[in-house]
Amino acid sequence: MVYNLFEFLRASSLRKIRIPDKPIDENNLPFPIALEISVQDYNSFIEKYESRDGYKLEYRQGTVYIVDMCSNEHEAVVDSLSQSFHAHDGTYAPYNAPIQVRGTPLHLSPIGVRSSPDLAVFPHPTFVPSPPKPHPGPPPSDIRGKPYARIMCEVAVSQSSSDLKAKCRLWKRQIYVRSILGIKLYDPLSTRNAQGHRNRAMKAILWRQGFRRQSWHFGTVNKDGTATACNAPGIANYIITIPVSDVFYDPAIPANPAVPGDTGYTPLPPPPDALMNANFTIDLYTVQQMHNLNHEASLRCTATRREICASVLISSAIASESFHLLSGKKMCYVRSEIRMVKVLLFEVKRPACKELRHTLQKLLKLKPHRDQVEIIS
Repeated sequence: MVYNLFEFLRASSLRKIRIPDKPIDENNLPFPIALEISVQDYNSFIEKYESRDGYKLEYRQGTVYIVDMCSNEHEAVVDSLSQSFHAHDGTYAPYNAPIQVRGTPLHLSPIGVRSSPDLAVFPHPTFVPSPPKPHPGPPPSDIRGKPYARIMCEVAVSQSSSDLKAKCRLWKRQIYVRSILGIKLYDPLSTRNAQGHRNRAMKAILWRQGFRRQSWHFGTVNKDGTATACNAPGIANYIITIPVSDVFYDPAIPANPAVPGDTGYTPLPPPPDALMNANFTIDLYTVQQMHNLNHEASLRCTATRREICASVLISSAIASESFHLLSGKKMCYVRSEIRMVKVLLFEVKRPACKELRHTLQKLLKLKPHRDQVEIIS
């Protein structure tokens, strides 16, 4: 998606793109990649490309940041949470389940920026239909006109704890979001537990409308390296409970006599009491173990992710005077001149050079006979 962002901003924002002098990885996040970007331009871009990326972007006062990157452990935690929210599906077919769970659905945040959580839980339209009024309603909807999610989950690996909390608190400003769960995975330690997994501190924070914030330290160790008591399934102190009724929050809205034709909003009947009185239970030991299962594989993938990132950044020559990239054994030097791009590649096969030439020509909209992309290898 970084490539797409450069292309999207190419025409009007050449001087507003910041080019890193080394591959982006978890150690240099958050990274500001675009400056002085309007909310309208960002929203237009994010709606088009957000679901395709391997990065988590964030918009803050005109600056676009990369705040996190996809990883095995991130997806393992999200998947574990998803299974907990699917626990009450019973015999329902997926398309008829009263509780719907989705990854990264776009919503308009309370500050007007399009944003997506890592996981969203929302009601089936059988119980909460699409709002009759466009967003912001009331009731509010996502950008597709569907009911606004009632439970949001955010998982941070490279993203800082303070950024995670800020994102979760932002969701809480939307009153229809009843519960927000944030999970932070801190940097892994060099020590290992009895099962041979690298120790890691982890923290879960739950915000609920009208309730005090709750938090749990559930990693194999605390941040200071001491062991936690989260060492077996079913320990009460490491179980998060969220009422299922949060998903079906849908209050009536009285008619506004000052607005001609306004009839207010009358909700549909809720699901059966057996479901409304139930709870979601998230065993943090399960989340911890799902992380451990996938963490080592994630470490082995780091070089691959960096190579992908480096190949994407090559295309940003449109905005650079010159920069160097080192990715594994591949070294690239790119210099952008008025109508000329020179690329020097080491240890890259000829087919890759041909593909790069085609990519740069397309990106720069060069005419084959008048302009030139020179590949030296």
